[in-house]
Amino acid sequence: MNVFRTCFIALLALPYLLVSQDKKKEAAFKKACITITDAFAKQNFKTLNKYIKRENGVYTITRPGAMDAVSKFDSLNKTSFQFYPYKDAISVKKFALKYGTAPKFDCGTEKWDKKGFVADTSQHKRLSELMDFLVKQELSQEDQAARDKIRKLEANCRRVVFTELAKKHGLVFYLTLIDNKWYLFLIDTVASDCGA
Repeated sequence: MNVFRTCFIALLALPYLLVSQDKKKEAAFKKACITITDAFAKQNFKTLNKYIKRENGVYTITRPGAMDAVSKFDSLNKTSFQFYPYKDAISVKKFALKYGTAPKFDCGTEKWDKKGFVADTSQHKRLSELMDFLVKQELSQEDQAARDKIRKLEANCRRVVFTELAKKHGLVFYLTLIDNKWYLFLIDTVASDCGA
């Protein structure tokens, strides 16, 4: 009878524990978004590097010419940061992080379709699709195992857009959840680039 009662109480507590875990996960996500955005604005590499898992690194998408390019870094510093043109000292705390469809940049108006600080929780495959394309065009040597690892990381990924950083450019980055911790996974510097 005692075992039955213990199991019954544990089952009753399960929904509360799951909600509590979700609240902790979301609180950690919001904190990571705010901390990372503030670190980008101040070019605080020490803080940014705390959010990079060394085994996975952080990927960047840049457009050095007509085509998008992918680079991978174990950490960020002034040298690896040259692709990132933002030096704004904006106060990130003025904007509350919201959930929803992330803003899109309109090349016709050269403006974001909406302003703010938005986390988009829908499925994103930006990096794996770009890498598959580059391999198909024989512009990358990335093997299948590496691309499969990226797909796995993308499965737990969220896209974050902060339109008010860097005057028109905005900041676009992706966080991925690994072992209940959020890590900086991808920085997309071309989301607002309308060049060829």
